[in-house]
Amino acid sequence: MNFEGARLITPVPVTDHDMISLQQVGSYVESHRKIAVVLGYGYNDEAFVEATLDELHRTLGLAEKGGAVIPYIYPQDFMRGGTARISSLSEMLKEAGAMGLVVVGAPEGTHRALAALQETELERALYPVISLMPQDDILGIESGSDIVIEYVPASATVEGELVAESGTFQENVPQLIARSAYYLTLLPPEYVGGFQQDLELLTHARQLAGSSWTVSRYIDPETGLCPMNHFVIDRRQG
Repeated sequence: MNFEGARLITPVPVTDHDMISLQQVGSYVESHRKIAVVLGYGYNDEAFVEATLDELHRTLGLAEKGGAVIPYIYPQDFMRGGTARISSLSEMLKEAGAMGLVVVGAPEGTHRALAALQETELERALYPVISLMPQDDILGIESGSDIVIEYVPASATVEGELVAESGTFQENVPQLIARSAYYLTLLPPEYVGGFQQDLELLTHARQLAGSSWTVSRYIDPETGLCPMNHFVIDRRQG
């Protein structure tokens, strides 16, 4: 028997450190899309970002570690010449190869950045966009997004209750972000232009929010109009 060129492999015991390292390796289902998640005003403090990234890593994985999510934090990831520029979003997503976008707490000017993502002839984004709790021009956000979701607690009747409700909601936002990103990964790559070709947007909003939330249509308090892609959520009671 010829052993020339053979290598001797000596087994070694697996340590507790080895097992912990193995547990940290993602075993993610291959996604059809890379999803960008932008964390903006009200959702960019260190504790919230850490909780959100942990949730995304657990559910979908971060792109840098073989997962599906490309996270961006505003303003630090958008600094250009000492100024935060949300207008650079389109270029950043193109370079990253993103095929879906979740924006949380959209800062001022986001609606113009979303408009830059739209294909001129179709007047719509080339991939789906979900906006959660936007703080920018609402008409512009509605125009540039496929689904817009805001939190409006119906159960809070006094200021103290409203603060408590908002705190509870904030704790659950990372899961809502992860569910939104996951929902976008389910879309096949040929499904361009997002959801607006589908009239069942309320069904989509309810599915991505999950059973912990009630989802209803948003009614503009000034005009009384009901945009087809804008919804409000509240914690489901009982």
